[in-house]
Amino acid sequence: FVFAIVDQLQDVGTIVYLGPSSAGLGEVLRAGSKIGITGDPFVWISADGGSSIDFTNENITASMGLGLISTSLKIADNAKFQSEFNPRWQALAANQTMFEFFGELKPLDPVVNVFAPFVYDAFLLAFKAIDTLYGQGKLDFTGEELRAALIETEVDGVTGLNTFDASQDRPPTYDIVNALRDGTSLRFSTVGTYTTEAGLTYTQPLTFSNGETTAPVFEKPPEPLSTEFYVLIVVASVLVACALLVCITVLVRRTLKKRREAAYAASNAPALQWAHEEE
Repeated sequence: FVFAIVDQLQDVGTIVYLGPSSAGLGEVLRAGSKIGITGDPFVWISADGGSSIDFTNENITASMGLGLISTSLKIADNAKFQSEFNPRWQALAANQTMFEFFGELKPLDPVVNVFAPFVYDAFLLAFKAIDTLYGQGKLDFTGEELRAALIETEVDGVTGLNTFDASQDRPPTYDIVNALRDGTSLRFSTVGTYTTEAGLTYTQPLTFSNGETTAPVFEKPPEPLSTEFYVLIVVASVLVACALLVCITVLVRRTLKKRREAAYAASNAPALQWAHEEE
């Protein structure tokens, strides 16, 4: 399956991976390496699903992943995160408080999961919207009423200001990360950010698969000839051969006819001469 997808990308200079997981990205990169579509001059771009890839564990060498460009959810680091969320998280982690993860009880990692602050703010948004409906006397509200309340709700949370745009999405904030050499392996380094307000801004130039900050030039190979073209060539060749055969046949017949006429004239020359003398 992976090779079938990657095989379609051989003529493409820029390859975009939209898979949801870093493991999938690792598999695609390894498959791409086998057919020669990683490294210079190819440019690989991944959505945030691939930004958590462990290059060492996934056996992704510099020749495969150098210059990979990806997006990553911007890690919360504002004042509210530092004063409200992070201390509580660290206290739970220090006390070895157990939580269920996919059916298995585990303690919290001291390193805050990148999604946790967003889940926290999402809960605050939902709570505030429901509280607004309760304040309006709507104790038995519909899903449509909750949606309308959520659109109008704003929360200044641990990840920043939480609002909804015209598409009913939270305005995104992403880090732009770039796979750079780290000894014999690779690591992601933040090289810029993207926000709806400011757009795309870079704090340092991108490094590409050629190891330079200038994008490699991809020269697309010529398109392979289609089956229809080959059929046309064969048909045309047959027609030309037939025409040549007809011409050769006509020339041979004319030549033979002339030779027969010349031989007949030569064999009957004495008789013709005698007849002429008799007259």
